[in-house]
Amino acid sequence: MSASNLHRHTLVKTANTQDPQATPPRISTHPPVPPEKYADHRLFYGFYCDEQWLVEYRRRNFTLDESKSTSMKTLASMRWFINHLRHKTGLHKLEYHGVVVDGDTPPNAVILESERPRGLKYHMIISICEWDKRSWRKRPTLEQVEAISKIVGSQPRWWIDIESPTFYQ
Repeated sequence: MSASNLHRHTLVKTANTQDPQATPPRISTHPPVPPEKYADHRLFYGFYCDEQWLVEYRRRNFTLDESKSTSMKTLASMRWFINHLRHKTGLHKLEYHGVVVDGDTPPNAVILESERPRGLKYHMIISICEWDKRSWRKRPTLEQVEAISKIVGSQPRWWIDIESPTFYQ
């Protein structure tokens, strides 16, 4: 049996056991209590990625038609980057979300203005999980978080969803 087949066999065998010691450690950081006005909003655990950094990273790692407009290059870079992270980490629950601007928002963040609720300032992040029962069970392993941190060059943190709970009903 080749080394890669042996490794794959070991992973499958380990995944099928009930031994909690055999499962890889997952993130265990809990979110802080959000400000009262956002108490019922969803919370995302994820990374801020500067749009210009995304475009440059994509440019170094993937060829794209450079004749496209800047907004199209940014959108294509964002889509490519999510798929790139999924491929590199095996973590498929990666999404972009708009989050509330707070005191810890990076100074280089591209701040946008919401149409609903009108005028609410937000920026985009890449979320790796959210704070709810369903998502928490599927949270990433520490190894996956470290792989993304290495690529992005920062550590994840908790962010407050811009959307109110009624948006999802």
